[in-house]
Amino acid sequence: MGIKSVVHVGSWDNLRTATELGANAVTHLPWTPMPEDLPALMQAQQTAFIPTVSVINEALLLHEPTPEALAESVLAIPMTDALVKQKLLEDYPVTAEHPRMYEWLAGLKDDKVLDNRREAITKLNAAGVTILVGSDAGNLAVYQGIGFHREMYFLQAQGMTPWDILHAGTHGAYEFLELEWGISVGQPAHFTLHNPAIFEDVSHTTDVSTVYLHGREVEREPLLDFAKPGWFQYMKLFFGFEV
Repeated sequence: MGIKSVVHVGSWDNLRTATELGANAVTHLPWTPMPEDLPALMQAQQTAFIPTVSVINEALLLHEPTPEALAESVLAIPMTDALVKQKLLEDYPVTAEHPRMYEWLAGLKDDKVLDNRREAITKLNAAGVTILVGSDAGNLAVYQGIGFHREMYFLQAQGMTPWDILHAGTHGAYEFLELEWGISVGQPAHFTLHNPAIFEDVSHTTDVSTVYLHGREVEREPLLDFAKPGWFQYMKLFFGFEV
C-alpha cells in the first residue's frame, strides 16, 4: 500500500527479524553488544535506523549526577524551562528515592551500556546504514520539543559528526518519507535560523535565532503560552478558537 513500516525493537534479535522481513525502518538502540553482521544486513536491506539513544542516555546522565553531568543534562538547558512544566522535571535527578529506576540505571552503568551503544552507532554509520533522528519524546527524561535536540546531542556523543546528524534530522528524514525538500522558488518556506556553530557542535541547535513558517517570521513569545498551556489555553484549542 506504499505505507512506510517502522518496527519498534527491544533486542538485536528483534532488529534482525524486522530487517530480514523487510521493515523500512527499525527504532530503538539495544544496549547489549551488537552482532557483527547486522550493519551489513541493514545496509543490504536498505533498512533505516532510528536509534532514540536519548531515552537511556539522558536518564544515565541524570543518575546520581556530578555537578558536571547535571550541567550537561536536559535540566540545564534554557529551552527546557521554556517548554516543560516544572512538575514534569521534579522526578530528576534520579536518586535512591526512586529505587526501581535507580537500581535499573545502576545496573546499566555496570554493564557499560554507553560503550556498547557508541560502538554500535559507529559501526552502523560506517557501514552506510541510513540513520534518522527521532527522540521518542514522552519517555524517560525526554520531553516534547527539546527531546529532538537532545537526541542530536547524544548521537554526537555516540560518535556521529554534526553534519551527519543534521542531515539525519532534515534531508534524510524527507528522503525516507519520500517528501519533496529543498530551498527553491515555490517550496514551503519552513525553516529556522541558527548560529553556524551547529556544524561544529549540535548542542547549539537549542539556541534558535528565528523561526519561519510559510515564509513569514513567527512571533515566538505568544507561542510560549501553548508550550505550557493552562486550562484556558486547552479549552481554546479544544473548541478550535486558536491554532
